[in-house]
Amino acid sequence: MPLFSNRKQQTHAELPNLFFDEEEEEEEEKNHPRVRADSILETSSELLGHDPSQNHTADNHGDSINKVIIVGAGPSGLAAAACLRARGVPLVIVERSSSIASLWKERTYDRLKMHIAKEYCRLPLVPFPDSYPRFISKKQFLEYLDGYATRFKLRPRFREMVTSAWFDKAVGAWVVETTCSCSGNGIDGEDDGKEAGNTSPASSQKKKKKEKYVGKWLVVATGENAEMVLPDIAGSDVFRGRIVHSSEYRNGSAYCGQKVLVMGAGNSGMEISLDLSNFGAKPSIIVRSPVRYDLND
Repeated sequence: MPLFSNRKQQTHAELPNLFFDEEEEEEEEKNHPRVRADSILETSSELLGHDPSQNHTADNHGDSINKVIIVGAGPSGLAAAACLRARGVPLVIVERSSSIASLWKERTYDRLKMHIAKEYCRLPLVPFPDSYPRFISKKQFLEYLDGYATRFKLRPRFREMVTSAWFDKAVGAWVVETTCSCSGNGIDGEDDGKEAGNTSPASSQKKKKKEKYVGKWLVVATGENAEMVLPDIAGSDVFRGRIVHSSEYRNGSAYCGQKVLVMGAGNSGMEISLDLSNFGAKPSIIVRSPVRYDLND
């Protein structure tokens, strides 16, 4: 009997796999100008460090500290960057993966659809196409994000992992250090204007280098579900079935005829249970707290 869980846990015990839907969010008040990605639309007018008529389209280092450093190229990071770009604020985006919206691309199941109507979950400044259904699919959302990044000329610096960030009081700016392990950067694997098709030995080898960014503002848009958290379940060491995290589930094709216990009745838990049933599995759901259902027309 495979075991899946999407229940929120506080422990980070290492288990083989496990389904989990983390919704916990920590808010930390600082005296320094660190900005939450979901509030950037209201605050972006306060971040203008130069003539607003100038439209900066190159996401590079630059010598000026009057720019915004955005960590994360998921929907929140892209939304923050688009709002800033639309108001002429210089910025740089660093992203540890090799593409935008990596969690949506790499850690979501096949049948995923938005659980909120499209008019309430669009990114700022650009509505979803009229041709999209009310509840859009994973594929449609990714197409929308790709077009969004292209429209606002957002070119994240991919494969850069933030190793440290601190506020330097001496210069009045944030200092963000990253480690880059990559053979290319920018959307579609481009590397600061170099041809993506360059396959010389020097360019094909992964380069490990450190980068430093200095900016007056720091936006943390790393996501609340960026890291997989696995609960420490008594007896898991002797359990003979598979223990799989929800972020690793794609579809139920491998579970036909098998009993599956799904831990948690959140969006992921309920939809994965339905998917398992559609593929001929025999899912059961266990929940920690009473489940409330609102039936709507």
